Amino acid sequence: MKTKSILKQAHKVYNERKSYKVYKNPMGFDAYYKRDSKKNTVTIYIDKTNQKRDWVINLTATKEYISKSDTGNFEIVGAVHSGYNWGCVNFLAFANRIKLINKKTKIFVTGYSYGGGATKVMHAFLAESGYNVTSVAMQGAKTIDSEINSYIEGKGKLITVINGNDIVTKSPFWFVQGGEVVRIGPKHRWWKLGIKFRYEKSESGVYKFFTVPDHEPDNFMKSFKKYLDIK
Repeated sequence: MKTKSILKQAHKVYNERKSYKVYKNPMGFDAYYKRDSKKNTVTIYIDKTNQKRDWVINLTATKEYISKSDTGNFEIVGAVHSGYNWGCVNFLAFANRIKLINKKTKIFVTGYSYGGGATKVMHAFLAESGYNVTSVAMQGAKTIDSEINSYIEGKGKLITVINGNDIVTKSPFWFVQGGEVVRIGPKHRWWKLGIKFRYEKSESGVYKFFTVPDHEPDNFMKSFKKYLDIK
């Protein structure tokens, strides 16, 4: 599939995700999934997080080794954000138990924000293990360790979508984006952080000292739809 066709599929999954079955992950992230037995396809959407705990544990990326006994079939090693690591291990162990996927299954993975970063790690697990996987890391996906990226290169297809100057996509700055990078929205300037400092009350009633416009879901989707020519 061409890049735009894959991105349109990701947009479709984003709109339909709430109709999928949901796996409530005890640590890391929740994941929506849908299986089509006739076509032997599985679609996975990794959700964002509003848990402060998840952001705190992802401030550090330590080199970790995941044994096959933890997940059933999957194995990678590298500097991984702990929340992504735990989330992928838990979900893949669950997928293994219910026989959700096999080596002939066409797997499509996508997610945004926290879920976008986790999508990259999930892709690495699946691609390295010989699964047929295509992935799209949407809206504000954090960077990944070059060793983790080595499991991705030349295996399956991963697309990272960056909106303008979203600062979240630049951290940690010593890591790499991973896969094919597609830039949308405002013109990218590498030195710009994309932060607007202002003290205001959000819709949820929480006071914010700054906002990151290019990271906001509505702004991302506006740019995404424009890039894809979707009205």
